[in-house]
Amino acid sequence: MAASGCPMNGVQWLQGYFGLSHIKTRFCIKNNSSFTSYDMIWPTGSYCILKYGGSCPSGFQSGFIHWDNEDKNNGNARGGTLPDGVYDNDTRIYFCCRNDGRTSTAISLPTDRPFILVRLTAVCQVVFDMCVTEVLVHWDDEDEVNDSDRGGMHPYDDGSILDHRLYFCYYHG
Repeated sequence: MAASGCPMNGVQWLQGYFGLSHIKTRFCIKNNSSFTSYDMIWPTGSYCILKYGGSCPSGFQSGFIHWDNEDKNNGNARGGTLPDGVYDNDTRIYFCCRNDGRTSTAISLPTDRPFILVRLTAVCQVVFDMCVTEVLVHWDDEDEVNDSDRGGMHPYDDGSILDHRLYFCYYHG
């Protein structure tokens, strides 16, 4: 069951800059193969994670969201450790998603620090002993000759092909 008495405060849950036409996202990704206490078999449920390292964990399916970035005043840049994807004039990010459980059935994940899952459906996955705050990121794509696309099993995106709307689920104690 989800934790009760969850605080709602003004903490910035995602790092970066999120304007309508320009976004800058910072990612937190485990980028080494050493075993830690956080390594586990991912539980069944309905959620997505960022794809990294070329393949998805067992039980997940790969998908992507591709957005046709603005052609004029495009300030794309990249650096650091990134999820699998293509980062050039346009952006394509790959995700690993699963849909083998109900979002209302709580799953067990480590609870000693906050984390983010990406919504696969219209609601966030329930996680035992964690509060969840939904975070919407909305941005404008190229408005003319747009080749934005989605494929495979990908996160819930209820924006138009010209304007993406992704929902992140921020879990905290």
